[in-house]
Amino acid sequence: MTTDSSVHTSSVQVAPSSRISGAGEGTGALGAAPRVDFERLRSTRLANVTTMMSVHDLDSLVLGQESNARYATGARRLWLSGARPFGPGCVVFPDGTAHLLTTWEDGVPASIPFENCYGLTWNPSILVNELRSLAPLTSSSRIGVDGMSFAALRLLSQIAPGAELVDMTTELYTLRAIKIPDELACLRTAAAVTEGCLAHAMTSLDTGAGVEAVTGRNLAGRFMKRLGDYGLTTTASPGNFIALPALSGVSSSPFRPSDDVWLASGALFEGYEADCGRTIPLSLYDHRAASRSNIGWRDLYSRWADLREAIIAACAAGAPASGLLLAYSDHGVDPPPCPVAHGLGLGVEPPIIGEPGRYPAGDTELRAGMVLGVTAMVKGGDHAFASTDTVCVTSAGGEAITRLAFALPDDPPADDD
Repeated sequence: MTTDSSVHTSSVQVAPSSRISGAGEGTGALGAAPRVDFERLRSTRLANVTTMMSVHDLDSLVLGQESNARYATGARRLWLSGARPFGPGCVVFPDGTAHLLTTWEDGVPASIPFENCYGLTWNPSILVNELRSLAPLTSSSRIGVDGMSFAALRLLSQIAPGAELVDMTTELYTLRAIKIPDELACLRTAAAVTEGCLAHAMTSLDTGAGVEAVTGRNLAGRFMKRLGDYGLTTTASPGNFIALPALSGVSSSPFRPSDDVWLASGALFEGYEADCGRTIPLSLYDHRAASRSNIGWRDLYSRWADLREAIIAACAAGAPASGLLLAYSDHGVDPPPCPVAHGLGLGVEPPIIGEPGRYPAGDTELRAGMVLGVTAMVKGGDHAFASTDTVCVTSAGGEAITRLAFALPDDPPADDD
């Protein structure tokens, strides 16, 4: 395996220059040359949406999911967290005209004039009147939606009486699954930022400095600080900074020198999420130990490396999604109690592949241009090793977008006596 970013034998460190090297994209390189043509990105996505509307004979499309609204218009989200019911946050017509639920222009592309924005309100009658001013919506006979609530159903029935509502959730996910080149450039940038933040967090795990003082919260804080250094402020998820075999959470207790520390998180760049996770086995870097043996750990590492390679290879166009689970069984490894893979893009997307019966892969066929977050995990005795990578599906197998790798330290020198 090649290592663009490695953990050295003297301590848990990552080369400072590895943040961009190998990943190909990064915020530090954006000023040197244009990486993403955002106008082309927005216009291509909108054209994909209107083509889908034409295929399904839709007169209008009412979107409530932020990710779908962003895909169609390029508008940044209004809120960063919290569950919300379905609401008409975005309306798109077949000619490409879009209207947004917002009261200010920040985050709204120039292609959408301010007069195409309707204001936030808690009063349903005001919202009905706002939407009634959109003549193409009131005259629609077929309206596509990406969700529905009883209140929204009543609202739409007042605006377009007799209109047929068509659930387009699956079609929108299918449309978004195949990433265009500008979307892949955003994902590569998000991956480079994620790796840089993880590398910065890893520098805290220098057992020679006393790992007993380090907690998962410390690691999460260092991740967030470096994210801010890169000019971004929001993670894709709270992240996981905890000792294996636990796979989720942020520990508040200090790590022990024998812990296998799991660091996993993701950054968002222009709405696109890239995930990365790596394991740091602290016992291999305990300078205070009089002697140690890496033989068992090297076998565990080798099993993980083979499994990771097989899972990435299984991300081939035309292959069934269940092939990722088959890679586990072929290597005699039980899948982890979490999805082995899930779609990535504007957040988490289908397919979600994991334990049969809990995260069924079904007969989903992988297609070129899909991007997946894949997890490889092996256990041995009291230790475990895991990784998460962002992988693009190609006809030749998976292409790992994340490049942050891990190298085991050399065996300690033999005692003279």
